[in-house]
Amino acid sequence: MVLGSACGLPAEVESGGDDADEGAVVLLAAAEKDLLWRVTNGPAEALAAAKAWDNTELHCPGRLETYETMELIGGCTTDGGVRLSGKVRVEEAPDGGSWVFEEWVERRVDETTRWSGNLSWVQTDGANNLTAYDFVAEWWPAERRAARGTYPYAAFLLDDQGRALSATGAVTLHFEGAGDPIALDLAGAWAYDGCDANPTSGGATWTAAESESGDAVTASFDGLECGACVPWVGSGGEAGEWCE
Repeated sequence: MVLGSACGLPAEVESGGDDADEGAVVLLAAAEKDLLWRVTNGPAEALAAAKAWDNTELHCPGRLETYETMELIGGCTTDGGVRLSGKVRVEEAPDGGSWVFEEWVERRVDETTRWSGNLSWVQTDGANNLTAYDFVAEWWPAERRAARGTYPYAAFLLDDQGRALSATGAVTLHFEGAGDPIALDLAGAWAYDGCDANPTSGGATWTAAESESGDAVTASFDGLECGACVPWVGSGGEAGEWCE
């Protein structure tokens, strides 16, 4: 399962004014591009995608198995027309494993996604815990500027289907041609009720700090419905919505 933008509807965004800080501007840009939810779930999305490719019985991706290590190998096109490149190295553990993405790229007609870096997954006391270290997720939607999220550290709680139930940690968000990257702190918890991708209740918060002034803006959502547009409210008065 890939947690991405399905409907692709443009966000309707109102500016908080000319004095909105740089963090608010970047959060608004992310909302316009349907990316805040993807930024929150980037590492969980990558793990889910890699597990899906690992479980496929098709000829692509290729596989190279050695003692306790398996590699997914790109350089091919799936029967569904997805072009894959790079490698994912998996070192299995009894209840988890280590996943190393080496420039793993998935190219579709409407979007290109690339992941690199390290993820670790472990199951303890019935909980599925995912941790990202120096992980990078990049998105190139068709006819939009590229975006990149860099995760020096982030922790996620997953359900049995591999969907993120909560997230904490840090991420640096950057848009191509949009100036300096902005550091975000992310946190949240949510629940699913019959939805394949969108949570139906809960919320997440992104806090962006403007590096020079130290000002911060917080964007949050709550009470998502399956496939519904999400209202976006910033602490500085910015408002809008985006669709999953």
